[in-house]
Amino acid sequence: MGVISLPPSRELITGVKLRGTSRNGRPFSAIEPPGDLSEVAIAVELDGGPVRLKLKNSLDWTGSLGQVYSFVSAAYPLGQVLLGRLHGAVYHEIDIVHFAAAAAIAYEMGVK
Repeated sequence: MGVISLPPSRELITGVKLRGTSRNGRPFSAIEPPGDLSEVAIAVELDGGPVRLKLKNSLDWTGSLGQVYSFVSAAYPLGQVLLGRLHGAVYHEIDIVHFAAAAAIAYEMGVK
C-alpha cells in the first residue's frame, strides 16, 4: 500500500496492491504529460550541500529541459509525476524510504 498526500492541491493519492489506485477516493489511472523534452519540467533532488557541489558539472544535461525544479520533499514531486503534472524526477543519495509510497502506487498503476 502507498499513500501520498499533496496538501497544496488537497489531493490524496493511494495505491493498494491488486486493488488499484485512487485520487481523493476516486479510481485513478496514469496520465502521460504532454510536450517534448525542451518544453518539459522535471524535479531534481540532491541530498546535502557537499553532494550538490560534487555533482555540479554532472548536471549540464539539465540545460536541454524547459524547467528544473527542486522541492523540500521527495514524495511531493513523485506525486506530481503520478498525476501527469511533472515529466519526471531525478534523485541522488535520497534514502529509499522516501520512495516507498510512490513506488507502490506507480507499480499498481503500471508506471515504470
